[in-house]
Amino acid sequence: MWARHKALLANRTVPTVPAPVVAQTWRGGGRQGLLSKLLVGCGVEALDDDQARTVRSLATKAIRQTWRQSAPMRGCRLGVALGPTQDGCVR
Repeated sequence: MWARHKALLANRTVPTVPAPVVAQTWRGGGRQGLLSKLLVGCGVEALDDDQARTVRSLATKAIRQTWRQSAPMRGCRLGVALGPTQDGCVR
């Protein structure tokens, strides 16, 4: 990512970062040094209403997919390792 960022800046192209990405990743303080350094050379792209709704829709789908994929692990709590069960847990 850093190489791509440097190449864009060398070509006088300003990379852009969507505002919601900055909002979700920025935590403030000294622990954000690398992110801060990256954002200095970037433009922050505002989203209109339609874009914001699309981003939220995609984020919701991603969250649901991740939740579904982790369901077997969420159901496996302190089992004895005997083999896989119907719910996919190894007990």
